Amino acid sequence: MNQGRFVGPGHMDRLDVDKIQARLTTSRVGRSLWVYESTASTNDLAWQFPHKTDHDGLCILSEHQTAGRGRGSNRWLSRPGEGLLASILRVDCRYPVELATVATAIAAADAIAAVTDLYPRIKWPNDILLNGRKVCGILIEARTRGKHRDIVIGIGVNCHQAESFFTEEGLDIPATSLDRESGGTVDRNRLAACLLNSLESQMDLAVREGAAVVERWKQYSNQLGLHLTLIFRQKSYSGTCIGIDPAHGLILQLDGGGVRSFDAAHTALVRQIESGSV
Repeated sequence: MNQGRFVGPGHMDRLDVDKIQARLTTSRVGRSLWVYESTASTNDLAWQFPHKTDHDGLCILSEHQTAGRGRGSNRWLSRPGEGLLASILRVDCRYPVELATVATAIAAADAIAAVTDLYPRIKWPNDILLNGRKVCGILIEARTRGKHRDIVIGIGVNCHQAESFFTEEGLDIPATSLDRESGGTVDRNRLAACLLNSLESQMDLAVREGAAVVERWKQYSNQLGLHLTLIFRQKSYSGTCIGIDPAHGLILQLDGGGVRSFDAAHTALVRQIESGSV
């Protein structure tokens, strides 16, 4: 196990390499674990490590990000010690990024459910919701090295933020935190371990049995059966969500007839409403 750097005193909930790794059941993910006081972006930091097989599963955690980013041009906002900010490097991935996105969303939902006893929902492609509010975001980046492809899985979970944080920041989507929804104080070290354990489990399952991952996604999805409008490569499509293909993305029964899948990398969700409503 590789222990990372950590600087400075803090409250009882400080991220701790030993406490996290003591709970790990993984063979790769999180076995090399680094905790930083502050960094611009955990994803950027993960990309700086040599992309060698012995770094597969390396995890970067930080108490604070100064330039955290979400999907597209979105920023991921956080204050020191209030969230779980993680990036995991997977070296020489042999499965689609879309599959990694689905597996990561399930893993994040599993971890949140484990530490809060609440039931999160997955909003494709990269959000986890509690009571209709965003509590977690996912950003997966891929780079190629000749015939090899590496990915960095970025995950941000709102843990200790008060309601005032979200109103002060003027966010354009409803957001919340685990503490606010659970009425307690979440142990971020336990959350980190649950997340890493579930991530390795779900990614391994996705490789062995994609159909099982699809069924798990359906259990958490808040979009199955809903009427969605998507923008795919600058063109609008509308239809009813009937499932997900772990290799190709969200599947719609199109209003004009036919069935089509939409990958997360080139698709934006514009609107979702209950099927049959106006």
